[in-house]
Amino acid sequence: ANPGTRTLIVCPTSLAYNWQDEFSKFAPQIATQIISGTPQERADLMQQSTDVPVWITTYPLIRKDVDLYKAQIFDACFIDEAQFIKNPTSLGAKAVKAVQAKHRFALTGTPIENTLSELWSIFDFLMPQYLYNYQSLILLCRDFLADIDNLKNVMRSRYCAITILFKCKNYDVRSVLLCYGV
Repeated sequence: ANPGTRTLIVCPTSLAYNWQDEFSKFAPQIATQIISGTPQERADLMQQSTDVPVWITTYPLIRKDVDLYKAQIFDACFIDEAQFIKNPTSLGAKAVKAVQAKHRFALTGTPIENTLSELWSIFDFLMPQYLYNYQSLILLCRDFLADIDNLKNVMRSRYCAITILFKCKNYDVRSVLLCYGV
């Protein structure tokens, strides 16, 4: 973070103190504040910690304190285990996306497991509106998936035609298709 600016880290509850420990270990010169406790304690911590460069909170708490976080401006916002915002209509995703930050980072280890809409939600946090809105994505994908289904049907019919052709000529269909990488 730049001097005089704040960074927000949003993570699962089980990792909040882990983040603080990592800062203590690898960057002890950077002060951190975990924003937790009762609603009043969290609000007080935010008011008392304006000079602390790194705030750490959790997905459940940011959802509850969204109005407090919307009033802040951060230099950077990191979301750890970004799959927590995979549902774009969830309160957690909406709360994280409401944070005002100049720079946004998403840390996740499971992008391959995510569906297209889940990946869209993470990218919508990183670059709002870059991939259009969610409804546009649904319409675009519906058309694309229809094209893919048509392509699959064409491939199936061609495969059947190739199979019939080779069987008529007494070829081993599997070995011929393997030669062509099918």
